[in-house]
Amino acid sequence: MATLYLIEQGQKLCKTSRRLTVERDGEIVAEIPIFKVDRVFIYGNIQITTQAIGFLLGEGIPTAFFYTDGRLKGILQPMKSKDIPLRVVQFKKATDPEFSLELAKIIVKGKLKSQKRLLQRFMKNHPEADFQREEEQIEMAIESVDRQTSLSSLLGVEGAGTSSYFSAYRRMIREWGGFKGRKRRPPPDPINALLSYGYTVLTAEMFFMTYTAGFEPYLGFYHGVRYGRPALALDLIEEFRHVVVDMLVLDLISRKMVEIDDFYEADEGFRMRRRLIKKFFEQYERRMGRLFTPPGSKSKSNMRKVMSQQVYKLKDYLLEGKAYEPYFPS
Repeated sequence: MATLYLIEQGQKLCKTSRRLTVERDGEIVAEIPIFKVDRVFIYGNIQITTQAIGFLLGEGIPTAFFYTDGRLKGILQPMKSKDIPLRVVQFKKATDPEFSLELAKIIVKGKLKSQKRLLQRFMKNHPEADFQREEEQIEMAIESVDRQTSLSSLLGVEGAGTSSYFSAYRRMIREWGGFKGRKRRPPPDPINALLSYGYTVLTAEMFFMTYTAGFEPYLGFYHGVRYGRPALALDLIEEFRHVVVDMLVLDLISRKMVEIDDFYEADEGFRMRRRLIKKFFEQYERRMGRLFTPPGSKSKSNMRKVMSQQVYKLKDYLLEGKAYEPYFPS
């Protein structure tokens, strides 16, 4: 199963029999059997017929709509699962400050450990790299997590560790494109544009997964409630941001698959040109679908399956009290 990405402006997504068809100027440019589609991502001015919408909903396939710059516009999702008991527990636990703080500590500690592991892995493959100072600063942040007594102080600890991580990441990519550190809105350089784009795609995927599992994606434990913010999806991608998106961006730069003129600068900061978006999705899908043996497992899996498994581990944590362990890269 795969993601169908539609980014060419002026296209139309239609339904023919048991297939999706992509049309442009009245001509069919692609036909995809429905069994090959797991989710649909639509960017910008692309039409979708009511027949195609009904077909996707009937097959249980979610569709995400994005602005051309990569910002998530909205999501078309089949009916929620009937797991009312899970959502009742989720709402109850999310309004318990003590429970939310403990789960948030698990999330943050997992994220920081992932940062440290990725720096260690890079230094192993690049003996000339020296991130000992940043590694020590991240370890200090990890050790201080359990001492925090509020979400706001925990956020400060995470911010300090992440700042150290991106100090090292800046040197990993050799300040390509003028990258000096992580800044979200507007992205002041090409690397921040790539990172933001990737995090948005990852959040949309996690939104689908949490929704399908029966959760309320807008109610999280670490990320606070804010109108329109998928807080639970943001909670759960913390352990995957660096291992998926950051490493993908690093790979694109290291393999010289990206050039400065693949970007343009607008009032909203740097944006990716369509040719780079296509390339980004090709490499993103390869990374998400690549088979590997996760730590602690004896069987092969891929990153998309691992993300889904983490959603159901959180479900077990809420309903049955089973320990929740964030994903940790090998």
